[in-house]
Amino acid sequence: MISLQVIDLFRNNLARSIPSSIGNCSLLKVLDPENNNLSSVIPDNLGQLLQLQSLHLNNNNLTGTIFASFKKLSSLETLDVRNNSLSGNIPQ
Repeated sequence: MISLQVIDLFRNNLARSIPSSIGNCSLLKVLDPENNNLSSVIPDNLGQLLQLQSLHLNNNNLTGTIFASFKKLSSLETLDVRNNSLSGNIPQ
C-alpha cells in the first residue's frame, strides 16, 4: 500500500471515514474519494503526504477543519473540499 501513487474512489457510495492509515502512503500523488458519503473529520496525517498533488474531497459529509499540517503539502496543486460541512480557513 505504501507504493500507491493514485487512489481514485470517485462515486462509490463509500460511507465511512477516511482511514488514518492513508497517511502511510508516502508516494501518493492523487487522492480522489469525491462524491461519496464519507463522514467524520479529515485525518490530520494527510499532511504527511508530501508528494500529494491533487486532493478531491468534495461532495462528501466531512466535518471539522482543514489542519495546519496541510501547509506542508508544497506539491499540492489542486484542493477541492466544496460541498462538505468544513469550517475555518485553508492554511497558507
